[in-house]
Amino acid sequence: MATFKDSAGREWFIKVVVDAIERIREIGIDLGDITGATMRRLLADDVLLVRTLWLLCEAQADRDGITPAQFGEAMLGDALDDGYEALRGSLDDFFPRRKRDYWRRMLAVEQEAQAEAMEVGLAALDDPVNKAEMSLALKERVREEIHKALKSLKSATDSPDSSE
Repeated sequence: MATFKDSAGREWFIKVVVDAIERIREIGIDLGDITGATMRRLLADDVLLVRTLWLLCEAQADRDGITPAQFGEAMLGDALDDGYEALRGSLDDFFPRRKRDYWRRMLAVEQEAQAEAMEVGLAALDDPVNKAEMSLALKERVREEIHKALKSLKSATDSPDSSE
Protein backbone atom coordinates (compact mmCIF):
# COMPACT_ATOMS: atom_id res chain seq x y z
CA MET A 1 0.00 0.00 0.00
CA ALA A 2 1.40 3.38 -1.02
CA THR A 3 1.40 6.35 1.35
CA PHE A 4 1.99 10.08 1.26
CA LYS A 5 1.81 12.99 3.69
CA ASP A 6 -0.14 16.18 3.10
CA SER A 7 1.25 19.59 4.02
CA ALA A 8 -0.40 19.29 7.47
CA GLY A 9 1.70 16.19 8.14
CA ARG A 10 -1.20 13.73 7.95
CA GLU A 11 -0.37 10.39 6.40
CA TRP A 12 -2.68 8.99 3.74
CA PHE A 13 -2.85 5.45 2.43
CA ILE A 14 -3.59 4.82 -1.23
CA LYS A 15 -4.86 1.50 -2.44
CA VAL A 16 -6.31 1.34 -5.93
CA VAL A 17 -9.01 -1.32 -6.17
CA VAL A 18 -11.81 -1.93 -8.66
CA ASP A 19 -14.40 -0.11 -6.53
CA ALA A 20 -12.20 2.98 -6.38
CA ILE A 21 -11.58 2.88 -10.13
CA GLU A 22 -15.33 2.75 -10.74
CA ARG A 23 -16.03 5.69 -8.39
CA ILE A 24 -13.24 7.76 -9.91
CA ARG A 25 -14.50 7.09 -13.44
CA GLU A 26 -17.55 9.15 -12.44
CA ILE A 27 -15.34 12.26 -12.53
CA GLY A 28 -13.90 11.33 -15.91
CA ILE A 29 -10.67 9.73 -14.72
CA ASP A 30 -9.86 6.15 -15.73
CA LEU A 31 -7.19 4.77 -13.43
CA GLY A 32 -7.37 1.48 -15.35
CA ASP A 33 -5.82 3.18 -18.39
CA ILE A 34 -2.34 1.77 -19.05
CA THR A 35 -1.46 4.19 -21.86
CA GLY A 36 -0.29 6.87 -19.44
CA ALA A 37 -2.86 9.39 -20.72
CA THR A 38 -4.67 9.51 -17.37
CA MET A 39 -1.48 10.03 -15.43
CA ARG A 40 -0.40 12.80 -17.85
CA ARG A 41 -3.76 14.45 -17.27
CA LEU A 42 -3.44 14.20 -13.50
CA LEU A 43 0.12 15.51 -13.62
CA ALA A 44 -1.04 18.53 -15.61
CA ASP A 45 -4.19 19.29 -13.56
CA ASP A 46 -3.51 19.62 -9.84
CA VAL A 47 -7.18 20.19 -9.02
CA LEU A 48 -8.17 16.96 -10.75
CA LEU A 49 -5.30 15.16 -9.00
CA VAL A 50 -6.52 16.38 -5.59
CA ARG A 51 -10.10 15.34 -6.42
CA THR A 52 -8.85 11.89 -7.42
CA LEU A 53 -6.73 11.55 -4.29
CA TRP A 54 -9.70 12.66 -2.19
CA LEU A 55 -11.85 9.88 -3.63
CA LEU A 56 -9.11 7.37 -2.83
CA CYS A 57 -8.68 8.71 0.71
CA GLU A 58 -12.29 9.62 1.49
CA ALA A 59 -12.95 6.71 3.86
CA GLN A 60 -9.84 7.55 5.89
CA ALA A 61 -10.81 11.23 5.93
CA ASP A 62 -14.35 10.41 7.11
CA ARG A 63 -12.93 8.22 9.86
CA ASP A 64 -10.62 11.05 10.98
CA GLY A 65 -13.19 13.83 10.60
CA ILE A 66 -11.38 15.54 7.71
CA THR A 67 -13.62 17.43 5.28
CA PRO A 68 -12.95 17.69 1.54
CA ALA A 69 -12.05 21.35 2.07
CA GLN A 70 -9.52 20.50 4.79
CA PHE A 71 -8.02 17.80 2.59
CA GLY A 72 -7.76 20.21 -0.33
CA GLU A 73 -6.18 22.93 1.79
CA ALA A 74 -3.42 20.53 2.83
CA MET A 75 -2.73 19.39 -0.72
CA LEU A 76 -0.18 21.89 -1.92
CA GLY A 77 3.49 22.05 -2.73
CA ASP A 78 5.38 18.79 -2.34
CA ALA A 79 2.25 17.02 -1.08
CA LEU A 80 0.92 17.14 -4.65
CA ASP A 81 4.01 15.38 -5.99
CA ASP A 82 3.98 12.92 -3.11
CA GLY A 83 0.28 12.15 -3.67
CA TYR A 84 0.90 11.63 -7.39
CA GLU A 85 3.78 9.24 -6.66
CA ALA A 86 1.70 7.33 -4.12
CA LEU A 87 -1.07 6.96 -6.67
CA ARG A 88 1.42 5.76 -9.23
CA GLY A 89 2.85 3.25 -6.79
CA SER A 90 -0.59 1.95 -5.93
CA LEU A 91 -1.34 1.49 -9.63
CA ASP A 92 1.89 -0.52 -9.91
CA ASP A 93 0.43 -2.80 -7.26
CA PHE A 94 -3.00 -2.90 -8.90
CA PHE A 95 -2.05 -3.88 -12.43
CA PRO A 96 -1.49 -7.58 -13.12
CA ARG A 97 1.95 -8.63 -14.34
CA ARG A 98 0.81 -8.82 -17.97
CA LYS A 99 0.02 -5.08 -17.91
CA ARG A 100 2.42 -3.88 -15.24
CA ASP A 101 5.60 -4.09 -17.32
CA TYR A 102 4.08 -2.05 -20.13
CA TRP A 103 2.67 0.47 -17.62
CA ARG A 104 6.01 0.96 -15.89
CA ARG A 105 7.95 1.30 -19.12
CA MET A 106 5.42 3.78 -20.53
CA LEU A 107 5.67 5.98 -17.44
CA ALA A 108 9.47 5.76 -17.36
CA VAL A 109 9.72 6.93 -20.96
CA GLU A 110 7.24 9.73 -20.28
CA GLN A 111 9.05 10.89 -17.17
CA GLU A 112 12.31 11.04 -19.07
CA ALA A 113 10.69 13.03 -21.88
CA GLN A 114 9.05 15.40 -19.37
CA ALA A 115 12.36 15.98 -17.60
CA GLU A 116 14.03 16.78 -20.93
CA ALA A 117 11.19 19.11 -21.90
CA MET A 118 11.48 20.89 -18.56
CA GLU A 119 15.21 21.42 -19.11
CA VAL A 120 14.54 22.85 -22.58
CA GLY A 121 11.88 25.14 -21.14
CA LEU A 122 14.11 26.35 -18.32
CA ALA A 123 16.98 26.98 -20.72
CA ALA A 124 14.64 28.97 -22.99
CA LEU A 125 13.48 31.06 -20.04
CA ASP A 126 17.08 31.78 -19.06
CA ASP A 127 18.05 32.85 -22.60
CA PRO A 128 18.58 36.66 -22.60
CA VAL A 129 17.04 37.03 -26.07
CA ASN A 130 13.87 35.22 -24.95
CA LYS A 131 13.74 37.30 -21.77
CA ALA A 132 13.95 40.51 -23.78
CA GLU A 133 11.25 39.33 -26.22
CA MET A 134 8.97 38.31 -23.35
CA SER A 135 9.50 41.66 -21.67
CA LEU A 136 8.63 43.54 -24.85
CA ALA A 137 5.56 41.35 -25.45
CA LEU A 138 4.32 41.90 -21.88
CA LYS A 139 4.87 45.66 -22.13
CA GLU A 140 2.91 45.73 -25.40
CA ARG A 141 0.11 43.72 -23.83
CA VAL A 142 -0.11 46.16 -20.91
CA ARG A 143 -0.23 49.08 -23.35
CA GLU A 144 -3.04 47.36 -25.29
CA GLU A 145 -5.03 46.73 -22.10
CA ILE A 146 -4.64 50.34 -21.01
CA HIS A 147 -5.72 51.51 -24.48
CA LYS A 148 -8.82 49.26 -24.31
CA ALA A 149 -9.70 50.55 -20.85
CA LEU A 150 -9.31 54.18 -21.94
CA LYS A 151 -11.37 53.58 -25.07
CA SER A 152 -14.10 51.94 -22.98
CA LEU A 153 -14.12 54.83 -20.51
CA LYS A 154 -14.19 57.39 -23.30
CA SER A 155 -17.11 55.70 -25.03
CA ALA A 156 -18.97 55.52 -21.71
CA THR A 157 -18.51 59.28 -21.11
CA ASP A 158 -19.53 60.10 -24.70
CA SER A 159 -22.86 58.28 -24.40
CA PRO A 160 -26.08 60.35 -24.27
CA ASP A 161 -26.86 59.01 -20.79
CA SER A 162 -23.63 60.46 -19.37
CA SER A 163 -24.65 64.09 -19.94
CA GLU A 164 -27.46 64.08 -17.35
